[in-house]
Amino acid sequence: MTSTRVHLVLRQTEEQIMRRKVKKMRKRLGTRHRGLLDGLDAIVWEADPQTLRFTFVSQGAGRVLGYPPARWQKEPGFLQNHLHPKDRDETLRLLLAARLPGRSRVLEYRMMASDGSVRWLRNIVSADVARGKTVGLRGVMVDITQGKEAEEERAKTQARLARARRLEALATLAGGVAHDINNVLTAVQGYSDLTKQDLDEGSPLRWNLEQVLGAASRGADLARQLLLFSCRHPLEFISLDVNATVEQLLRMSDEVVGEAVTIALRLQPDLWTVRADRRHIQTAIRNLLANASEAMPEGGTITIRTENLVLSEELATPMLNARPGSFVRISVADTGTGMTEEVMEHLFEPFFTTKARRKAKGLGLSVAYGIVTQHGGWLNASSQPGHGATFYVYLPAEDSV
Repeated sequence: MTSTRVHLVLRQTEEQIMRRKVKKMRKRLGTRHRGLLDGLDAIVWEADPQTLRFTFVSQGAGRVLGYPPARWQKEPGFLQNHLHPKDRDETLRLLLAARLPGRSRVLEYRMMASDGSVRWLRNIVSADVARGKTVGLRGVMVDITQGKEAEEERAKTQARLARARRLEALATLAGGVAHDINNVLTAVQGYSDLTKQDLDEGSPLRWNLEQVLGAASRGADLARQLLLFSCRHPLEFISLDVNATVEQLLRMSDEVVGEAVTIALRLQPDLWTVRADRRHIQTAIRNLLANASEAMPEGGTITIRTENLVLSEELATPMLNARPGSFVRISVADTGTGMTEEVMEHLFEPFFTTKARRKAKGLGLSVAYGIVTQHGGWLNASSQPGHGATFYVYLPAEDSV
């Protein structure tokens, strides 16, 4: 027998002896200690360091993930099979790295429970070392799903607050800029009109002045839109029937949506009234329709829905700028290209657009946002790439104002 063969036999024998010793040590825990382990709402485990096949799993496994301990031990590749696909490779790499003797490692990852839900686990892993060799892995898995969900919700809340503050700062800036622009344009328009009156009808300078006045008019319209976004535009509040307002707007919808776009109405018959400016509410809805139409260059369907809605504290909390109360909700849904999270993060910021600059100013949604905000409501959206988008307008019901 060669020396290499002898060395291999000795190593295998040594490993078998070590495994038997570990098994005897586990038996010495006795019934009382095993009862303590099984009573924990955690998963105490041991596994082969090479294959990661479980050799011991406490009864807590059934309570945490729904799989009985016997399945953990008998099913080949149990851990690999039930790790969340996005966490699998990294978790297995870290577990194999834990074979090196040293301090414990703390891993956090997701596993699929027997009921199909996703559970977050924190696993404290250490190597079982005998005579300088790792003969096993052992650890404790604890369910941290609630903590992770609370952490994610806190992060979302912070992101929503940061976004609201950013939009508020932009609105303040836009209002100031629009006011200054109007002052300048008033002077440009006034002196241009006076100069034009002094010129003969056949003067070649009249055409030049008409271009100046046209540009000034477009600049004034831009300033007006900025004022709408900044919530500084004067409003004329009346008791408004939103359904009638939508129907009136749709009589002119050909000016807003493309020929290949179909509009479907889902209007609640007994809709509450709101205190609002009819013209500005129509402007907001028109801008949402135009945005939806542009998201469907090949055509599609826009669904406009109105409904009465009572929001509790629980329902209002996740929404940006929302509050509990009675509201009329107008939703504009399209079957277009949808939006990424990055686009939605900047959705209502002025001059933000995904279209070519020569085709869009990036103010339509900003104006809608400002109008709805000035009415004491809020505007938000939901979307996924390839699955269209829905914009929701919330206006306080008149009796609740």
